[in-house]
Amino acid sequence: TLRLFLALIFWDEECMISMLEILSKFAEPDVVTSRTHFRLFVIGLAGFEMGRKKKDKSLIQLASKCLKYFRTLTKLGSSSATPIYRLMKAVSSPSKSRYDEAISMCHEGRLIHFEAMAYERCGMFLEQEKRIDVSNEYITTAYWLYTEWGATSKADSMIKTYSFLKKAQRPYPRTRSDTSSIMRSANYIGSK
Repeated sequence: TLRLFLALIFWDEECMISMLEILSKFAEPDVVTSRTHFRLFVIGLAGFEMGRKKKDKSLIQLASKCLKYFRTLTKLGSSSATPIYRLMKAVSSPSKSRYDEAISMCHEGRLIHFEAMAYERCGMFLEQEKRIDVSNEYITTAYWLYTEWGATSKADSMIKTYSFLKKAQRPYPRTRSDTSSIMRSANYIGSK
């Protein structure tokens, strides 16, 4: 699961496909644990991303099953599942408004790494839509969030991919800094 999560962060398509093949056998909720929720979340995100890119309906179906799980939790009133559901929904059917909603929910839930991913994915989406100025703003914000999260390798890789980040200045200082956000978010996802 963590390898798939890192493949998502670093956009390693070969690893995502490989890990989806392995983890697809484990896309059913077993006992309700943080580990289960996190696994279903990353399978869903990678499944939508790779299913769309590779035009693979089986990956879309796998991801849709994971999305349905979080939709059910959200409908049952799980506030911890809502940001995850919104991010998965944005990835399943990209639009700026869906990503903005996911970003807002991840920010509210203090899920800085998911917020960074949402900003980056939205930036990538906007770049495909030829909305370069807005895309650059989202990518820049993602860069600063990854930096704040402590994902320096990811931030360094973004500078190599997006040369405009070399001149990026932080628009405002953010107050939160939490190196344990993966564990906190895993507990958050499974808490309700």
